[in-house]
Amino acid sequence: MSKNIKILIFFLVFVLALIIFADSNKTKPINWNATFGLNDKIPFGLKVFNEESKSLFKNQNLEKFSETPYEFFNKDMVFTQVITEGDTITSYNTNTSKKGTVFAISELNKFDKSSMEELLKFAREGNTIFISATNFSEVLSDSLKFEVHLKNSDNLPFKNALVNQDIYYPFEKGAKDFYFHKFDKTTTKILGNLVDRKYILPNYIEVKHGKGKFLLHLQPIAFTNYYLLKNNFKYIESVCSHIDSKNIYWNVDGIEESSISSNPLRFIFSQPGLKWAWYFGLIGILIFMLFNAKRRQRIIPISEPVKNTTVEFAKTIGNLYFLEKNHKDIADKKIVYFLEKIRKDYYLDTTVLDETFINRLHQKTSKEKADIIKIINKINYIKNSSIIVEKDLVELNTLIEKLNL
Repeated sequence: MSKNIKILIFFLVFVLALIIFADSNKTKPINWNATFGLNDKIPFGLKVFNEESKSLFKNQNLEKFSETPYEFFNKDMVFTQVITEGDTITSYNTNTSKKGTVFAISELNKFDKSSMEELLKFAREGNTIFISATNFSEVLSDSLKFEVHLKNSDNLPFKNALVNQDIYYPFEKGAKDFYFHKFDKTTTKILGNLVDRKYILPNYIEVKHGKGKFLLHLQPIAFTNYYLLKNNFKYIESVCSHIDSKNIYWNVDGIEESSISSNPLRFIFSQPGLKWAWYFGLIGILIFMLFNAKRRQRIIPISEPVKNTTVEFAKTIGNLYFLEKNHKDIADKKIVYFLEKIRKDYYLDTTVLDETFINRLHQKTSKEKADIIKIINKINYIKNSSIIVEKDLVELNTLIEKLNL
């Protein structure tokens, strides 16, 4: 691993540790948005109510559904054909075995016209509809003959109270003072009131419809984490005590139900430190891939240079001659090579090695004349001798090396 990559990795680890430390010590602002999400831990989410719903409705069957009420009740739709003389009439009706209470909590009305008409039909058949919201659709208000107004009391603190109870439950942050302005007294029963310094206004009513009824509540914020953790759970217990059906069908937002546990990385992304570690891990892998994407050169094998054996060969041959004690033959060869070099380099005739040759060689080479005389005399001596001793060969070699032509 190169030095630059080591520095880069160290820098990334240092920055990651710094971000995790800063993020873990940072005071996060509170999210006061009213999401009414089943899994939201923020003040105005429904996580606490969602977790406590089974104990709240402990003797009842609680079923959640994310479709619209129209889709939910028409799953088992049956088509029938009625044939008359000359005509064929196709009609359909709803064949559903669902009986009980439809339960819904939201800040604003979330049901379209078709769904609301389905809820009205469900109530007429002897069932209950519980809706906690700050407004309702015109289809519902026109059918049940009621109006909702906003008191708008300049955010003064107010309380919610249930009829026939002397307990008041304070509400302030996030609460709205909506109330039922008009309603049909022959079919409507007041179950709870909005209480401030001057007024007592109904905000929880029961409206009969056919064989069933509607329970309409105007303070959905009471179901959120913020107010349940402020010891207002008794208020919610009292509100829900009017739901006496065996089966409860809780309508939740589809995105809430589908996102409960679909993502295996949900815990990592829910923790800021782990989330940053995940992102930096991905960045580190990307950088590693970029550095290693460069084409690596194939290793070049080391080629040993061809060994020059000329010197060794010459030494071997020389040793052979020396061991045979053939000094004359070696001396003759050295003389031949020496004179050949003179002819080649200095263009002198070496046929006669006399005084004239000595003078010319001295002029050409600028060597000491005495050294030239010695080597020429030695060469002439060896040429004229049939046998020489080792001493003569050594002297010849010494003179040639000294002259160094």
